[in-house]
Amino acid sequence: MSVSADKYEALRFRLMVVERLKLLKRMFSYKELSSITGVPETVLCRYIKGSIIPSYDQAERIWSRKNMECFEQNG
Repeated sequence: MSVSADKYEALRFRLMVVERLKLLKRMFSYKELSSITGVPETVLCRYIKGSIIPSYDQAERIWSRKNMECFEQNG
């Protein structure tokens, strides 16, 4: 896979995590989401509003949280 394709896939994954957060925000408050993901409320707000996107490492941490896995299985 080329470097461009790797970068594209990494960005796509990061954006997918943001979309998942947006879906979760419909069901949970920022405080609850912070507990689920381990990410501060202020940062979650910036992700969800589109001001910033998580780094690849941060996106992986959010994705791998047990509660996010439960959402994946149930949602």
